[in-house]
Amino acid sequence: MKKLNLAVAVTVVLAFDLAVSSCGETQGEIANDPPGWPQFKAATLREETGQFVVDGDTLVETESALHEFYELNVAHPTVASSTEALAVLTVNGRPSFWTQRQGHALTYCVTDRFGGYQAEVAQALKTASTDWERAANVTFTHVAAEDAHCTASNPRVLFNVEPVNVQGRYLARSFFPVNSRPSRNLKVDVTALTRRQPPGLTGIFRHEMGHILGFRHEHTRPEAGACFEDDRWQALTPYDRQSVMHYPQCHGGGNPDLKLSPLDIAGARKLYPF
Repeated sequence: MKKLNLAVAVTVVLAFDLAVSSCGETQGEIANDPPGWPQFKAATLREETGQFVVDGDTLVETESALHEFYELNVAHPTVASSTEALAVLTVNGRPSFWTQRQGHALTYCVTDRFGGYQAEVAQALKTASTDWERAANVTFTHVAAEDAHCTASNPRVLFNVEPVNVQGRYLARSFFPVNSRPSRNLKVDVTALTRRQPPGLTGIFRHEMGHILGFRHEHTRPEAGACFEDDRWQALTPYDRQSVMHYPQCHGGGNPDLKLSPLDIAGARKLYPF
């Protein structure tokens, strides 16, 4: 069966407290009566760039790629078969992650458009990145000199961090190593800036940086029993309900702050060893 072209389609979104968008039928679970293509397209969130966000976790760049996603994951969904918590994205059956050199060049800017929230966003990113740097042989660097020119067209940083207003349909979205520069951005919905309940900005960014390093949602694994997305992943550790990459509402555990679990650290060190 032909699989979705991840090179043009994959970006990820944290829809932490939206049970319908993150665990609904269009998440890849088999439905008795799946929607038709026109209904699916009409119900799909479309960003200001014209790109589509599906399943609460995947950004699809073109309408043709969206239709392919629909055929594979909604009209004729498959079920993951692996039983082998950290799960890494696979592209054409191979794990997708940064080389050692690239892993120490994870540079980013934080746009001035955050206004009065810019310092808080920058600090939360720093705290989240430090947690990953302690777990894995990677380095995230905030290039503050590029904050005034922080867009997806800036080639002097690997990715840009910017606010969006999708009215809470997701809290944040990021990308995988396979994505090209125009899609390498971490978008933060304005609702996340004023959010005071867990996970907070730091937890949100820990989760999103996990995706940037190549890690999939843990709840796409069959052991979760809910919120299946697709089978384009490879297990690095046993299934972990406590994982930073697991939505609590998707048969998750007691990790509402989205902190790295011991298995997260073990899996990260397998992919990015010291």
